[in-house]
Amino acid sequence: MSPIKNSKPFSWQKLLTVRTELFGFFAIGIVIFHCNAIFGFGNGSSISKLISKVLSQGNMCVDLFFFFSALGLKRSYEKNGTMVYYQNRIKRVIIPYLPCALIYYCWYDLFFSGKGAIQYLLDLTTFNYWFKGCVGPLWYISMIVLLYLLYPILYKIDTATKHLGIIAMIAGVMIWEIYLFHVDSSLTATNIERNISRIPVFLLGLVMADHIYNNKKLKLMEICIMAASVILMYLPDILCPKYHQPFWRWRSAVIGLLAVLALGFVFCFCKEHNIGLVIFTFMGKLSLEIYMIHILIISVLENYDLCEKLPWYVWYVVLITVTMVLSYLLNLLSKKLISVIWKA
Repeated sequence: MSPIKNSKPFSWQKLLTVRTELFGFFAIGIVIFHCNAIFGFGNGSSISKLISKVLSQGNMCVDLFFFFSALGLKRSYEKNGTMVYYQNRIKRVIIPYLPCALIYYCWYDLFFSGKGAIQYLLDLTTFNYWFKGCVGPLWYISMIVLLYLLYPILYKIDTATKHLGIIAMIAGVMIWEIYLFHVDSSLTATNIERNISRIPVFLLGLVMADHIYNNKKLKLMEICIMAASVILMYLPDILCPKYHQPFWRWRSAVIGLLAVLALGFVFCFCKEHNIGLVIFTFMGKLSLEIYMIHILIISVLENYDLCEKLPWYVWYVVLITVTMVLSYLLNLLSKKLISVIWKA
């Protein structure tokens, strides 16, 4: 009998067995998305434009990071309790973040732009993003730190209300974001929207965590509901283009979830049949480092107007290679700092 026939039916929980590999895919998806946006792709032919259009969808990998992060937080919080949970978040986010932020903002605020020490502290703490709507290269960190900080409270609300409280929050955040665009379509509102629009998919991960960890089988109805929601999100976009951005992000998030189901099925099959996923496993373990390093490199290149000095394909190779090397070194440094700090 073939091994395929012996394999178990695909369930939501199977996605968790390839969570690291999926994070690796998301990381490279975001890197290539930024490469395509900054350096372009191809020679302008029809094929190049089509590939570039596909690569431009890599932005949805950010939303998928939020969704799968929420799934992982459930296990961490239930297993370790509040204090150890926060300690683990400091180890995984704050420790790798600080070397990157200290060096980058020191260069940018104190030397390159000359904005001074106050600006340096505002950028380092991400306060500049929340209070002035100024998007730095590490804006993503501002949101995950806030959501990770609030997660134990959100978890208790979800448990006490049997998901209804969080579902109400999802609806509330979506209405809030539409209102934000209604009263203020300025650059500040647009920039803050980058983070606010990712809250619903994070909360969705929190709500679905029970369903996924309980090994519920993937049902056709669940796929149909997600597909229908994508179609419904096109309607406000068409009727009122002013609200294109929030609906575009939510639509991308759901499309991403549908796509990752197919990808997760492929990854599960590969893992069950010992087909190598080593590269994705490696990148998945460095996903946060890869995100931070590559975007900081791009920021430096943009500030020195270097993005057009070399052909696009050279920059792809250089950026990805340097990012992987520096991400690995940052991961080693983080582990060393953790061992020193927690042994002290």
